[in-house]
Amino acid sequence: AFKMKAKFHIPDIWVHKDLNLYLIDMIKEHPEFFYDDIEIASCYGCFPSALWNGGRALGGFANESQIRQTIKAFNDRNVPIRYTFTNPTLTEKDLKDKFCNHLCAIAENGFNELIVNKPFLEDYVRRNYPKFPLVSSTVKQIEDYDQLMEEFKKDYKLVVLDYNWNNDFEKLDKIPQELRSRVEILINPYCTPHCKRRKQHYEVLGESQRKCSK
Repeated sequence: AFKMKAKFHIPDIWVHKDLNLYLIDMIKEHPEFFYDDIEIASCYGCFPSALWNGGRALGGFANESQIRQTIKAFNDRNVPIRYTFTNPTLTEKDLKDKFCNHLCAIAENGFNELIVNKPFLEDYVRRNYPKFPLVSSTVKQIEDYDQLMEEFKKDYKLVVLDYNWNNDFEKLDKIPQELRSRVEILINPYCTPHCKRRKQHYEVLGESQRKCSK
């Protein structure tokens, strides 16, 4: 019989680092506590106070040793970290940010991943850090089927669907079988269906991250 493995991408690499490492260890050491055929496929997030970070604003400070130890802790457990480089307020001049470039340099090993939103940032990391597998962000808010199919033509490891796809089984069924292994579903959205302020919400969070990064 065909069996499918459920792959979970969990938050986050900094605030909940210890909890997530504990969970990863528990799945390995006590599989009887969990459903069969589940896997932590990545842990996403970023380090404070990275300007390119999107999703949730993250302030504070992480030193070089903490960053390297965190990346190593997840990678040693065969779990990639996945940077959330999806700040919607970014401009091309922000590509020069030294801290974010340093984060890329120390994590680029062909295993860790980047979630991207802005085309110019995506082009930049493809040129300068080509070992990173890229993931297309739900922040793009793609609800149109044809536009989604265009995303799959690009070199993305995964495409994270807009949350409005989650319960639209008619639209989900239209996704070709050969593409479904590259689909990621956002299962913990905060917004009401078709929220008209979602784009503005992401922008406010992006501005908050910008303030944290000064």
